Amino acid sequence: MTETQYQAALSAESSFGARSGIPFGRLVHVELRKQLDTRAGRWLLITIAVVTCTVMTGTALLSSNPSYGTMLVGAVAPLGLLLPVVGILSATSEWSQRTALVTFSLEPRRLRVSLAKLASAVLTGAGLFLGVCILGLLGHLFSSLATGSGLNVSVNIGVVTGSLLVIVIGMAQGIAIGSLLANTPAAIVVFYVAPSAMSLVSGLLPSLHQVLPWIDITSATAPLLLGVSSLPIWARLATSTVFWVVLPFIGGVIRTTRTDV
Repeated sequence: MTETQYQAALSAESSFGARSGIPFGRLVHVELRKQLDTRAGRWLLITIAVVTCTVMTGTALLSSNPSYGTMLVGAVAPLGLLLPVVGILSATSEWSQRTALVTFSLEPRRLRVSLAKLASAVLTGAGLFLGVCILGLLGHLFSSLATGSGLNVSVNIGVVTGSLLVIVIGMAQGIAIGSLLANTPAAIVVFYVAPSAMSLVSGLLPSLHQVLPWIDITSATAPLLLGVSSLPIWARLATSTVFWVVLPFIGGVIRTTRTDV
């Protein structure tokens, strides 16, 4: 190798090492696409859409003149119940679909991949909530035209922001539990069964009645759906979020960075 070729090789190597890697926005875009690439994720989103539309239709038919707020609250319930499974599938897909080797070869910094999954889940939750808001408005408009009643688009802003926060926290919780367990069935069971198990244990042990509201994320987020806000409510929400979202996500990141693929 001549001196010129050697210097050119060194220059190419240094320029390659100086690159910043895959942009974080591209990682988020890839994780968003992964939520639809698998058959399970695609059909789960379709099921969520069908259930949400069914609930909104039932609300419009059973109520004589449902307000926009009533349509919105009825549509948010199935969304908050089913949507976190999308986050679980997103977190466990690397191991269940055996794509971890490809993902972490293209982006060896696994922390950025975990953060991209979290960001994509939050964006999915916020985007679907915006879609539900639009569908609720269209449903209320259709119901008003069908019944000949006037429009009633009044809605409690606290209910809207609280519902959005509940959905975002649910998606983050799904990502956290899925990252920690890296097993789809186990993560789904823990996500849905653990709150009921905590309530059962609290019923058997009355001494835990004062502690449960601070670690049970279901009871901590329930007031937000009603638009109720106070300092104790926010304090319970913060502690339960740390217990169910922050700590599992940190454990999931440690597990992901240390697991051989």
